Amino acid sequence: MRTRSRVTAILLLLLWASSAWAGVAFDNKGSATAITNTTITTPAFTIAAGATVIAVGASLQHATADYTAVSWSLGSGTVTKVKVLRDHTLSTPDSYTTVWCINAPTTGSGTVTATSDTSVPLQLNAASFTGSDTTTPCPAANAQTSASEATSVTVTPTGLGANDASYGAAGSNIGNNPLGCTTALQTDSNTAENQQTGYALGTTGVVCTWDLANGHNTTFVAVRIQAPSGAAVKFRRTLNPFGARAGSRPWGAQ
Repeated sequence: MRTRSRVTAILLLLLWASSAWAGVAFDNKGSATAITNTTITTPAFTIAAGATVIAVGASLQHATADYTAVSWSLGSGTVTKVKVLRDHTLSTPDSYTTVWCINAPTTGSGTVTATSDTSVPLQLNAASFTGSDTTTPCPAANAQTSASEATSVTVTPTGLGANDASYGAAGSNIGNNPLGCTTALQTDSNTAENQQTGYALGTTGVVCTWDLANGHNTTFVAVRIQAPSGAAVKFRRTLNPFGARAGSRPWGAQ
């Protein structure tokens, strides 16, 4: 009977572990209506109690304009501009895309606002995720960019693990219409600067597709949303089905 109880406890623990540690997961999104202005704001959207980071993709069309601030209306921890890319290889004006990460956002219903230093065509998407590292959710060293003019472009951040996720934003100047990313969050071709955003889980990068292969500047930025390091080990050590202090003896010892 005692052996059966231990086997049952182990099976329950395995089931609990498989559901409780699922890595980074998508939570919710908000996409603004494109506008020519110095600020752009998403509609209100609700982030879950377990949300740990908001990834923000923003594009604009200008040779020198830049996004100077991003904020979550309910408050948050550190806000970081992770990566930017500006390009005018094939035509002018330039296309510019950046991804920011808002760490430890206060949960609830709120809006994301991005501010530019110049009144220009703006695009904005925000996506919340659960299960990310709470110190450095989006390492700048892992972010990657592409100015490829192909119809389908994949950008894969470095360092991705099975419990991580990727978030990507791609902008392009007028005439190159977005056809969607995998998995799509936003597809907007309503202004001089078009944008599409998406995410992927695990070690897969973000794929975005356009309707034209040449003649338009495209700026694509993707960041890694990393899971906490050592989280799986910590989870295993703190759950002992036999009631002893975690790590005090091997499981199944008499």
